[in-house]
Amino acid sequence: MKTFLLTAMMASAMLTAVAATPPEVLYLVGDINNWSDPTFEEGQRYQLTDTDNDGIYTGSFEIPAQQCQFKIFTKQAGWTDSESYLGLPDSVNIWYLFKGDVDTMPIGTWPEGYGNNIFLSNWVGGTLNISVKLTETEGKYTSGSITLSSDTQPEFPKVPKNAYLIGEFNDYKTPKGDNLNGAFPLTRYTDDGTLPAYEGRATIPAGKASIAICYTDPESGKTVYVCPLGVTTELYSQAAGEPAINNYVTVSADEFNKETDHLTITNWTGGVLIVRFGLIENIMQLQWDAAPLNDFIVDNLYMILDTKAGKEVMPVNLNYYTFIEQPTKINSIIFSTENSTDPDPSTIWGVVKTEDNNCDGYHQYNLAKGGNPIILDFPELVTGYVYVNTYGRWVMTSFDKIPDYSDLEAIYLVGYMTNWENPSEANAEVYEQYKLEPAGNGIFRGSFLCPASESPYFRFYQVLSGWDGGASIGATLEDYENTPIVVNTDEWSASRFVIGGKGNWALSDWNEDRTVDFEINMASQVLSMIVRPSGINGVEVAPDSEAAYFTLQGVRVAQPTNGIYIKVTSKGSEKVYIR
Repeated sequence: MKTFLLTAMMASAMLTAVAATPPEVLYLVGDINNWSDPTFEEGQRYQLTDTDNDGIYTGSFEIPAQQCQFKIFTKQAGWTDSESYLGLPDSVNIWYLFKGDVDTMPIGTWPEGYGNNIFLSNWVGGTLNISVKLTETEGKYTSGSITLSSDTQPEFPKVPKNAYLIGEFNDYKTPKGDNLNGAFPLTRYTDDGTLPAYEGRATIPAGKASIAICYTDPESGKTVYVCPLGVTTELYSQAAGEPAINNYVTVSADEFNKETDHLTITNWTGGVLIVRFGLIENIMQLQWDAAPLNDFIVDNLYMILDTKAGKEVMPVNLNYYTFIEQPTKINSIIFSTENSTDPDPSTIWGVVKTEDNNCDGYHQYNLAKGGNPIILDFPELVTGYVYVNTYGRWVMTSFDKIPDYSDLEAIYLVGYMTNWENPSEANAEVYEQYKLEPAGNGIFRGSFLCPASESPYFRFYQVLSGWDGGASIGATLEDYENTPIVVNTDEWSASRFVIGGKGNWALSDWNEDRTVDFEINMASQVLSMIVRPSGINGVEVAPDSEAAYFTLQGVRVAQPTNGIYIKVTSKGSEKVYIR
């Protein structure tokens, strides 16, 4: 396995400092405990301890298959405290562990670029041995290393000596003995004990760059075919003098259909293609040193929607999702670098050929300058998104019909501001003041006071059917997982949600009472929030005055009746229930 070295820079001047007290225990938080942080009892169940005071915390845990994804907490804190939990570097997405391996990786906190979960992709279930060594920096334990081992994992598999690139250039023929049949060999270039990776160079004529990979399984002797299924791609250099390099996730099969089971490079003009293949990771990497320069690296891009009511322009989130929610039927979509409903033809980008889109999942198209619109042939209104990738010059679209939400009467805010009262009919009187009201088909809005808190967690419910009634709306699917969200006064904050999810949102740096406007869009599954600049925030009450009462929407009430109110006095504010 790969070895990573950590180096520390020493200051030139010696400073006198008091050494920080190391944590008594560390906490394993992840799939195994539903991502419950150590502020909950469930989050304190899996502990690593330093029994011999050598600075190394150890623990062994029984972890089910497919549930080996976690972070390490250094104290009993929530997810909003980003210096309290450690993960892998941002550049590391997956980790493989085999029997006999003793693997070490650096870990650190989110602000230091270590935001990824510790994730064993090939975990089959069993006992995982963990040891963590922390490093003190400026009085904090925000970095270190983690070592993993397991005797219950499978042994490192037998792997082939070579793989081969086949394609349209040789009519997808596989090697037979010493006869390559026009295939190009990919030779293993990694050392024994590391993940098997293969590399080779193939000279391919123009128009013949539909490719796949094959190898002989050393256990069964059968030919295995590997490729992204039915994928078309284009390769572009992102800067003058640099090669084009793209990665693709692959699948394996014992049978092969040359009509569909290949990847096609549509802008291939002939030359040498460098191919790398990771057998365990199922990753194919393509490199073209003579690739054309990408002229689609733009600062701004706009989406022109041709709707029943006329043309509209929307800004595009480059290399990210742009969600579309239209009150009228959309006929087509095209892109431009000009913010105009009638842009100059030289600024237009579209699909290579006119395509019909459907409601059956997502579609991906290559983009070209001066290309054609994407046609949306839907009789009903639609909701969905587009994802424009400027590096690969492609767009992914996903649209579906907008459901009818007229039967949904309200959305209920549930969380710390309601003292986590059970969202059931028994507490209907409590939640009457935490309702987001309908404001259009599938749109719900409400404004509520969110008091200062160290644990400002919340989610929503569609009906008052109890915790497990299936009506929850959360930031993530898993219970107890808290997703930080920053809410300001100058712009709306947006977050995707999961219908049926029980993961909470956590208001970041929520150290004062603020009134927040909430909007739930059921069709696009987006929560939007913004802090109101006015309301009860900043209300001053003279020392000898009577208490002032405000609704949860920040409206002052002279004579409060039954319900929950915010009581403000010279000593501060508190939430009270008046009968």
